[in-house]
Amino acid sequence: ALERQEFKLAHHAKEMSVSLTAREETRRLQAINDRHGSEQQGVQEAHMMQAMEFNSAWSTNMSEFEKQALEIEERLKAKHAAEFAAFQEQLSSQTQRAYKFSRELLQLKKAMETLAKQGKYDKAHELKQKAEQLEQWERMKLDNDLKTHIATKELQLRQQQQLQLDALRRRIQRGREEHKEHWLLGAQRLMQSHRNMLADLKTKQALENVRADVAVKLDLASSRAGHARAKSRTNYSDAKPRVDTRRQDASNDTPRASTLSTSRTLSPSSSQANSRANSRQSHSGRLPPIRS
Repeated sequence: ALERQEFKLAHHAKEMSVSLTAREETRRLQAINDRHGSEQQGVQEAHMMQAMEFNSAWSTNMSEFEKQALEIEERLKAKHAAEFAAFQEQLSSQTQRAYKFSRELLQLKKAMETLAKQGKYDKAHELKQKAEQLEQWERMKLDNDLKTHIATKELQLRQQQQLQLDALRRRIQRGREEHKEHWLLGAQRLMQSHRNMLADLKTKQALENVRADVAVKLDLASSRAGHARAKSRTNYSDAKPRVDTRRQDASNDTPRASTLSTSRTLSPSSSQANSRANSRQSHSGRLPPIRS
């Protein structure tokens, strides 16, 4: 187009070349961006799988921990129940012992027996009534004291067992909190590892984008240059030797110009003769006027 001086066509061809080059560059860069997005998505999916496996493992671990803690607590409760039953049995055996009455009651009984031997039955009967009342009161007092003693012992044993159970529950709670802390630390480490991996991948991809941009431009420039060289070789292979036609035109125009100049330099007499001849020819074709 440039050789034929078709500049509009050349301009249009240049615009099409620039547009096609831009499209090709955009296509290649978009392909790289798509691949980078696919790589990042793969990293995200891998992280999600690792997180799911991590949480599943720790959930199983916590379930096993809770199961073991419940078993330990149940064993301790069963042990406490057996200890309490044995303690109650031991206390019940202690309640079968003889009552230990007071000295006053013993003296009343002795005096009653003495009066009965002496035949003083009325006074003996009075002492008997007093002794029975005093014995009933002392029995009640001893029973109450024994019950209070048993209740106190049972309460002490219950408190001791409750302290043991609370201490076990505190240990279980500490273990539970430690497990949760390890779980949280592991999750944070996994998340940080994922962030570092994703940051490294993005850094590598950014560097690859810069290099790819330069490489695509160089590749397209080299392809255009190679195409231009191939086209020039094709055009010049069919070309013939060029002849300078301007000199021939100038040589052909020289006699014509000399002829014109010669005709212009003719004498006036020749020009007048030519004019008279022309006028005679014109009048010879006319009819003479008619006279009346």
